[in-house]
Amino acid sequence: LEALERVRETGQGEIEVTVLNNLALLEHALGDPAAALGRSAQALALARRLRALPKLMQALLARGELLLALGQPERAARLLAAVGEHPATVSYERAYARTLLARCSAEVAPQHASAEPDAPEPLALDALVAWALEPLA
Repeated sequence: LEALERVRETGQGEIEVTVLNNLALLEHALGDPAAALGRSAQALALARRLRALPKLMQALLARGELLLALGQPERAARLLAAVGEHPATVSYERAYARTLLARCSAEVAPQHASAEPDAPEPLALDALVAWALEPLA
């Protein structure tokens, strides 16, 4: 948390997004999903406010990874598909999004063995971020 405070003191918002994403994934690994979702929400909100599209894609990727880890593969898939296709996504994050998307498909497939799930309608970026921040069911 000291690193987060130091970054905030410098006013480097784009770096703060990265730190928040990393903290979210760490908090999940340490067994605190509520804190992880909160940090992820902070990262998304900051990236949106900064209008920094590559950082917004990074925050959506981290949120998708977190949702997948929390047993929400369908929600994760929607975010990861958007990240994987968006032109502002950097190449290594695009590749990772596609890897995670394949994991989502593998987790959803047993639940829908008889039918292929319908692909959701793509959302505009602001709507996608708002949807990503909705409470989990």
